[in-house]
Amino acid sequence: MVQEKVARDMIAKIDLEKIWGAPIVTELTPFTVFYPAENYHQEYLRRNSDQMYCREIN
Repeated sequence: MVQEKVARDMIAKIDLEKIWGAPIVTELTPFTVFYPAENYHQEYLRRNSDQMYCREIN
């Protein structure tokens, strides 16, 4: 699985660089089920473009 290899390689790289001072312990698990978000979560960035967080990441 390409995505898993990329994630594991990145975790290993960050661990070697000791960026966080401790090993990354995030569990990588296969995707199983997708649940669509409720309507009020859809188009969040477009609907909240005036919010500071949205301006910073956009």
